[in-house]
Amino acid sequence: MTPDQAAVVVEYATDEDIEIAVRSALESAGVSAEELKGEARLGRFSSENARLAWFAISPFIG
Repeated sequence: MTPDQAAVVVEYATDEDIEIAVRSALESAGVSAEELKGEARLGRFSSENARLAWFAISPFIG
């Protein structure tokens, strides 16, 4: 197959994939979802991992 013939493959995350990603981000940050929400409300994160987790998973934890 030449590059011109290559097909674009789109993969979608399942609900299970999202749950795993959220859980992993929270574990990496060392916080619960509620703790992370509280840190975001105050605008002060306990760590850089917590800040990154918030921006990555906030749409999925309400």
